[in-house]
Amino acid sequence: MDLNRTAARSCRSVAALVGVIAAAAFAPVTASAQSVAPIPADARIVTLGSSVTETVFALGFGDQVVAVDESSLYPASVGERPQVGYYRTLSAEGLLSLRPDVIIGAAASGPPPVLAMVEAAGVRVELIEDAHHPDEIPANVLRIAGILGVPERGEALAAKVRADFERVAAMRRALDAGTGQPSDGGLSAVFVWNRGGPGLQVAGHGTGAHTMLEVAGIRNAAAALEGYQPFNAEAMLLANPDLLIVPAATAEGLGGLDALLGMPGVAATAAARTGNVVTVDLLAFIGFGPRAGDALAAVVEATQQPAPAEPRGHLPRR
Repeated sequence: MDLNRTAARSCRSVAALVGVIAAAAFAPVTASAQSVAPIPADARIVTLGSSVTETVFALGFGDQVVAVDESSLYPASVGERPQVGYYRTLSAEGLLSLRPDVIIGAAASGPPPVLAMVEAAGVRVELIEDAHHPDEIPANVLRIAGILGVPERGEALAAKVRADFERVAAMRRALDAGTGQPSDGGLSAVFVWNRGGPGLQVAGHGTGAHTMLEVAGIRNAAAALEGYQPFNAEAMLLANPDLLIVPAATAEGLGGLDALLGMPGVAATAAARTGNVVTVDLLAFIGFGPRAGDALAAVVEATQQPAPAEPRGHLPRR
């Protein structure tokens, strides 16, 4: 018998088994999981992903969060925590240096080998599936509340999220009753997002912004596009939206709302002529976290206000 060859085969088998176990261990935890053991009351927590971080803070555990990833910007107090980098490109050494008891992150957190190393060092890792529709937000809230051991707080926050979106639905029903036609056949909008490159990008179908517009009963004038795509002056003229929805950071980066409304293509739209532009918090509007319903309600409320008298004005900032 060739002992060297036999040993090599055994090593390969063990390595393969370890790989299978690691892969199974880091299949993303789904929000519909039936039950989960709560963390210790004094656990040190690292959160990864904006909606996860917002939920943990909203459930009252901000004081136990010892670090966040760089996508986590809300609430303002997260700025006082160390950052571990972008949640998709983590470092095991950086995470372990914070001595966390638990890491709660978005499903895309990783890379998986890094999280496997962290878990092997004794840190509990919980991954939460991203929500892609408002209906999925309460389940994620309940999942995180279960991990934190506060199911009652989770029920209360989930109920608030549902109530926020019911408020949006009520506004939509009122608009339908007032006009005598479905609201999604009337008002059109474009979600404008400048992610640092030249020109404007807008949200087509298959985006969080498109989903939010659908829920609000507002027609996406850029729905023919897929994902976030560049939009030139001619395309904006053809789309001719009644409303522009703009992240506050984008408006600031463009030099303000007046600068946006004066851009070629934008200036001739119905939105610019009537001054119908609403600024939103980007993460609240498309992050599908606990603030999403509030953010959408603010947009719908703005659309129900009378158009401003000055054509280059804008609706109140939200």
